Amino acid sequence: APGFHALKPTDGLLAIAFPLLWGFGFAAAKYGVGHFPPIFLTACRFGLSALVLVWFVRPPWHLLRRIFLVSIVSASISYALIYTGLQGIDVSTAALLTQLEVVSAAILATVFLKERLGWKSVAGMTISFAGLMFIFGEPKVQSNLLPVVMVLAGGVSWATGQVLVRTLGNVGGFTL
Repeated sequence: APGFHALKPTDGLLAIAFPLLWGFGFAAAKYGVGHFPPIFLTACRFGLSALVLVWFVRPPWHLLRRIFLVSIVSASISYALIYTGLQGIDVSTAALLTQLEVVSAAILATVFLKERLGWKSVAGMTISFAGLMFIFGEPKVQSNLLPVVMVLAGGVSWATGQVLVRTLGNVGGFTL
């Protein structure tokens, strides 16, 4: 068919590997919050990342205050909320709820950055919200809404951080 190309085996493996790794990250986080406080786990996650990257990335000193704000909003607050919520809900429910990060980012970008959403995006977002209603209708979610709200709030925090990232402009040779 026109426009369709055969998928290379390496592309297929990558298409499978990334969601599996992402899902494994949630399973590891669920295990972690069973043994450590969520905010400590968040600090360890980003502290380890910083220790690895500090040797390879030169800080854009002129943007440091704004980058600090972005990191607090999109990482520290976001993951503290998500990990705290993860203590009270299943990994699968949390993974599905965090998918609304993308929808939240699109809505926030439309409102604050004046980006335009096409009809396909709006249709996809509508389907996402419909799926969310099914999750909210589940009895074990109904009896434990606070963790669900925390995971959703963490997603909105992440999305807010992504909108803030877009306002940084050129960072390290990359236009965001």
